Amino acid sequence: MAKNAHKLTTAMAIRYLDAARVVWKNSPNATAFWEPLNHLFSMSAELTIKAFLEHEGVSEKELKRASIRHSLNALLLLAVTHGLRITRDVANAIMEMDEAHSSHTYRYIPRPAEGESLTVYSAHPAVAFTALQELLDQCATDTHEIRARSNFPEEWPPASLPVHPITIHELEEWIEEKKRLRAWAEGSKSRGV
Repeated sequence: MAKNAHKLTTAMAIRYLDAARVVWKNSPNATAFWEPLNHLFSMSAELTIKAFLEHEGVSEKELKRASIRHSLNALLLLAVTHGLRITRDVANAIMEMDEAHSSHTYRYIPRPAEGESLTVYSAHPAVAFTALQELLDQCATDTHEIRARSNFPEEWPPASLPVHPITIHELEEWIEEKKRLRAWAEGSKSRGV
């Protein structure tokens, strides 16, 4: 891995977030570009976390493992283990995007069976945008550089460290709880509840 690979990865994450901002601000309505917008948000999240992990010395081979590769939850767990300090709000926004991102739902059209409904979880654009700005700030080696690379630096809130960041234990429990709740919801739909 190149010595400064994390800088290139961070720059790409910022471009995805800037593109999401353009799509979001120019949408004729809240759902007009839902899938492309969420794809941009989730790609920014994946690249941001990978940039942090690259900077912390995690190997490219580790980041390409099937269980980690596109899983925002797995990447987030690994990053918190390596010292990433984020708020619960940021963690929640990322976890909301995980299932659709890791299954490529934003890129490929899901095909439920006849009569089945499909639920796609994602973060609300206003929440995702703010959470990803905070995530980039927490993962950055230089917050001034992040703003200088953005086409919209005036829209970034001041950087600050979370007072009570989420712990690895809390994050693991929360991810499992979300999985259980979603499985229960899917089971309820299939039972007609």
